[in-house]
Amino acid sequence: MTPTPHRRRDTGAEAEPAASGISTASVHLVVDRRACAGHGMCYSTAPDLVEPDEQGDPVILLDPVPGTYRGDAETAAAACPERALTLAHAASPASEESPR
Repeated sequence: MTPTPHRRRDTGAEAEPAASGISTASVHLVVDRRACAGHGMCYSTAPDLVEPDEQGDPVILLDPVPGTYRGDAETAAAACPERALTLAHAASPASEESPR
């Protein structure tokens, strides 16, 4: 069973197709609720990506993580002392040209 945040805001952003035809990947922040001890390092280091809920548990705000925030996502995951916040890479197929 994969842990998930309580709620997510869908950005509508899709992975951009690679010009070379190689697949691209979407990046998602994933919270392991069992491992989270509520230190708050994730939402203090990346407030545009993670915020606390009423109990202080992290809530992922942008899913997938837009490219401009990927550095912040990496920083937030690295800041978690319990390693409860991780990055997940989901491959998406590159755009295919229609046959002629």
